Amino acid sequence: MSKSTVKKVTKKSQGDAIFATELTNRTAGSFDSNKAFRAAVINRMVSEIGVSTASASTMFNQCKKAAEAADTTVALGRDPKKVVTKAKPKVAAVPVQAPETEEVTA
Repeated sequence: MSKSTVKKVTKKSQGDAIFATELTNRTAGSFDSNKAFRAAVINRMVSEIGVSTASASTMFNQCKKAAEAADTTVALGRDPKKVVTKAKPKVAAVPVQAPETEEVTA
């Protein structure tokens, strides 16, 4: 008799499934940034699996690492920083002195 191998459903496997589902949504263009993708995946993990945010973040990072190793076209790193122009320095106003008035004596 051979033992059948039945895999137990774990929180990690549930997290992997959520990540895979959301990754297909991401490639379809459902998210405007990597930050929005990460937030959606972590929020789903927290609500559906019942883990803490820290635990969901760890699961996300492990899934992200595996996805990037499996497919090099997957880029889930930080979004490029927005270019912020520096404000021009304000020119200090020069105080104008009122002309001195002369007293006229008759």
